[in-house]
Amino acid sequence: MKKKIKALAFATVAAVMMMMSLTGCGNVDPVGLVKANLDYLCTGEMTEELLNETTAQSEDELKALYKSDIDEAVDALIEELDCEAYATDEKRSVVEEFIKKAMAKAKYEVGEEYTEEDGVYYVPVTVYPMDFLQAAEKYIDGELMDEWENKIGNGTYTFTTEEQLMVDIYDDIFEYLMKAIDETGYLDGVEMKIAVEEADGVMSPNEDDLGEVGAAMIGE
Repeated sequence: MKKKIKALAFATVAAVMMMMSLTGCGNVDPVGLVKANLDYLCTGEMTEELLNETTAQSEDELKALYKSDIDEAVDALIEELDCEAYATDEKRSVVEEFIKKAMAKAKYEVGEEYTEEDGVYYVPVTVYPMDFLQAAEKYIDGELMDEWENKIGNGTYTFTTEEQLMVDIYDDIFEYLMKAIDETGYLDGVEMKIAVEEADGVMSPNEDDLGEVGAAMIGE
């Protein structure tokens, strides 16, 4: 169970970060493009700054890309759960809400200056990792699991199938994680860099770098 919780937390932000990379025009501002990527990935909000920095994609394309990548992140997280009952529309909406809420709480600062080397621009980003995962692991692996063992042992929970048991446990886990995210604190800032480079004639942030930043946001 503990390994599943770590997978859940990692998928929350990093899965989306590794999939989506918004592209800019030929005269792209590396700092502006990185900021536009991180802001859109974490909030899904369509701003004038975003549209100005990502002129290689239309507003409709950006919305479709965001929705597609959120859907893929939900799929990836549900796959980690290994519970078919959590693939229903109702449960998928719970997972999607969890992902969006966690991403919206991400805290970071994009530096105003960048360096350049061989046509690649390196933009500094300070990430402040969320600390909810540390408390969540301790609670879920301890108190929550103890509560479920007691409920099953004393008969206050009626066991029907293994799958239904997992659904009920995951419901409790997601309920706790939603609250934990609301109350999350942040650790000391971590200095990182995101490369902005040309691919197929357009400039875009390096997807691996975005993935590492996403992982750092949740303390992985």
